[in-house]
Amino acid sequence: MLGGVQEIRVKVSRWESRRLWWRAGTRAPGLVLHIEGYSTPTQTYRTRDLDSARAMVLDYLEVIGEPVPPDVAICWIETGA
Repeated sequence: MLGGVQEIRVKVSRWESRRLWWRAGTRAPGLVLHIEGYSTPTQTYRTRDLDSARAMVLDYLEVIGEPVPPDVAICWIETGA
């Protein structure tokens, strides 16, 4: 567990599939999440909801072996992209 972490900083940008998605020809919006201190971004699919993004960040950190408490503060930084 990341010891003593008070806050996680995440840069957020929006994305949308350029091609028609495999379901009924709809485009799929999402968020790209760059967690500070980690080089590999993660992203949400079919949602731009920050609650879903929070769950994605916590899951990502757990998968890479650095879980954080579920109530950790996340500072969202919009990159405007």
